[in-house]
Amino acid sequence: ENKTMPVYALTVASGGPKLQKSAIAEKDCTFDTDPEACHNFVGGLGHPLNAKAIDMDDLVHYIGNWTDLPVVNRTALSGLFTVNTEGWAPMRLPPPPPNATPAVNPFAGLPTIFAVLSKLGLELKRQEDILPVYNVERIERPAAN
Repeated sequence: ENKTMPVYALTVASGGPKLQKSAIAEKDCTFDTDPEACHNFVGGLGHPLNAKAIDMDDLVHYIGNWTDLPVVNRTALSGLFTVNTEGWAPMRLPPPPPNATPAVNPFAGLPTIFAVLSKLGLELKRQEDILPVYNVERIERPAAN
């Protein structure tokens, strides 16, 4: 079913995009598990936006993993881009393991995703949107073989 819910819309900031076009064309992209291939991000502390050839849909899927709301692409930008930013403090973190001692926040001092995107001429705007929602109606344990 579809449901109206709060989201972040990725939009172009008022000053326009500050994105670098990728040297790789979409026609040259092949399915590859190489982390530096098309449509892939290279990881790092704070989930930096480091990629050689991504589109805006790739970007919203990537950052949506660490934001507190789903992210939708409303940029109207097409093509592949190269991005290289610093890491950012995720909006949501996994819970600590049971009985774990409190640890130092490894993301302390990192900017927000809002600040990182602003350097790319992009911004996240909180809006309402209609998204598909899947309802699990029944769960069963698998049968023994």
